[in-house]
Amino acid sequence: MSNDQTAPRRFPPARDTFAGTIALRVAAAIDTRDALVEGFGDVDVPDVFPGETQPTPAEVADLVDAVIADHNEHVRRATPEAIQLLDAIDGLPTRGLAVSFGEGGDDDAALDAVVRSAGVAIGHGATVEGYCYSTSSDVAELVAEGRLPMTYGVFAETGLSVAEVAERVREVLGAQGLPVAEDDEERQRVVVAPVRWAVPFHGHALHEVAPPEDVEQRGRLSR
Repeated sequence: MSNDQTAPRRFPPARDTFAGTIALRVAAAIDTRDALVEGFGDVDVPDVFPGETQPTPAEVADLVDAVIADHNEHVRRATPEAIQLLDAIDGLPTRGLAVSFGEGGDDDAALDAVVRSAGVAIGHGATVEGYCYSTSSDVAELVAEGRLPMTYGVFAETGLSVAEVAERVREVLGAQGLPVAEDDEERQRVVVAPVRWAVPFHGHALHEVAPPEDVEQRGRLSR
């Protein structure tokens, strides 16, 4: 692999290369290093990124490490908006909403993650009436463009309306001082923007999502 692939020097990174796609996921800061290495190691690189060669497992690991090092060279501390957004995401379950952030390459996969999250919360005695999620492509949009779509909805037979869930989401975001730029009732979505997302990569296991799902659905990830 060429040097510009193994040691990208721009941030935010370009999204049309294998290294750039890894860098976007590193910038999201919601995977462990090992999850990134394992997930991206399964990508058919020449098929998804024409003109690039297939790296060996060792080269993928080296590339992930180079991207992480490059990211942390540029991002030394989290931006205030990133902290506010993370606090808002943490606050949604206190309002009876299951949350998924950056899990799943499409809505169906994100909803599966929401159901798992709801099951864990209910198992701990919490009440879950609705949900709010952002897919991996939504989080990539946050990293690259400072815009985070958040889709919301209700679980059947909870008695809560979709409008009430939307209001709860807006209240939690507003309590953190975050700007809600759009509220698309038809698509059951709010959009938080502008938000400057920058978080150092520490490898905390917030979500161990398999990046290949994100990469191989590139045709569906851009909305």
